[in-house]
Amino acid sequence: RPPLRLRGARSQPAPMASASGSALAAPTTVRTSVHFTPLRGSSGGAAPSGLLEVDGLTLLLDCGWEPPFDVSVLEPLRGVAARVDAVLLSHGDLAHAG
Repeated sequence: RPPLRLRGARSQPAPMASASGSALAAPTTVRTSVHFTPLRGSSGGAAPSGLLEVDGLTLLLDCGWEPPFDVSVLEPLRGVAARVDAVLLSHGDLAHAG
């Protein structure tokens, strides 16, 4: 499967007037880049794991194992491990948290 790429713009809330009545800063547009790459388990049968990149921050989503604990199932992580800023575990069972 190709990686999912979302690009969009969202506007910040309209400016409010300060207590003195002067206008605050004009609204700005924030561009957000989101890129998701499934590493394994996206078609079922394996412990799920994916890479979520949001505006330059790289999160590893889940990183579990399943019996018989074959080291080769961790191979997809080898190529991305150096880029990971944080790991987010959905819940603490072996298939998700290893």
